[in-house]
Formats: sequence, structure tokens, C-alpha cells
Amino acid sequence: MSLNVPLGAHAVVTEEEALRYIFKDREMHTEEEKDVIAQIINGVSAAIEGYIGNYVVAREITEFLDGGREIVFLSFRPVRELKEITEDGNLLTPDQYYLYEREGYIKKAFGRFVDKPRCVKVVYRAGIAEDVTTVPDDIKLAALIWCDVIWNNGPANLSNPLEPRYEWVENYRDMPRQVAKLLERYRKGFHIA
Repeated sequence: MSLNVPLGAHAVVTEEEALRYIFKDREMHTEEEKDVIAQIINGVSAAIEGYIGNYVVAREITEFLDGGREIVFLSFRPVRELKEITEDGNLLTPDQYYLYEREGYIKKAFGRFVDKPRCVKVVYRAGIAEDVTTVPDDIKLAALIWCDVIWNNGPANLSNPLEPRYEWVENYRDMPRQVAKLLERYRKGFHIA
């Protein structure tokens, strides 16, 4: 019986890409196979984001940052859209700050942010790609390789493939070496595409 597992909104590859990569020339797939592939894609996508310390597919984030400085650093980059920035409850206008999208920080145009903890609220969209269609090829390839390894080599118990098994990609020591090499440049502190 099929579960019809939905692909997560932040999947780094599509179900069609994974099916084509894993099964090569085979065109017909059972619903159970599709469900397992969707679970694997969801798990691999989350594990990749955890490994690199950044979102691959952009999403909206709300952060509360400490003031007292001229610059506040955001947790995710590149910034795709700055929706709102408030300082001690007051909405800032674009002439009151400078946004450095690629670097992921905001600089106050004049002076410093108010010297209070968590007084700077920033609502923004950030991620390496706008959506699954613009995910860089090396990240897609890393995800596809990892999905293929999981499908073909584990988990050991694929006898009950419909039972949710997110532990398939729970720790990074099981990450294939070639996947880690493809993702290394995206890890926090490294170059963002």
C-alpha cells in the first residue's frame, strides 16, 4: 500500500531527477518505489543543509540579533530578499542601512544599532538557490549520488520500505566521500556560489 510521500519544499533534486539517476533507463516505477525515493530525497536534502550549515533552497527566516554594533551578521546567505528590519521595534528604511547580500550582513548607515540584546529583528529570504530548478549542479550531483548509495546499499532493511526511516541519512560519517568533496566549498566559511 502506497503512502504517497510528498517531496519536501526544500528538496535539492526532483523526484524525476532521482528516479532517472537511480534507475537509469527504466521508465515505470511503482508507487512504493516513488515513496521510498521521496523519503530518501527529503532526508538527503536535510542532511546536506545540515552538513554545509546553510539552506540550499531559499526560505524565509526571522532572526533576532543583538545590537550595540555597527554590523549584524545573519545566519544564512546569500540573502535573496530583505523583507523587514526593525531596531528596538522601529521599522528601518533602506536609507538607514546597507545590505551585503552575498556576505550575509547588514551595516547601519549611521552609528550603531541600539545596544540591547535581541533588539534587531530581521525578516529575510536566504539560500544558495531560489528553487529546485536553480540548485547548483554540484549540489544536485552530490544529492543524486547519496540517494543512489542509499537506494542500492542500504538501509539494510528495505523489506519494509514504507516505514519512515529518516535515520538513513542521520549522521555524516555515512556520507559518501565524493558527496563530501562536492559539498565542501559550500560549508560555512567557504565560498557561496
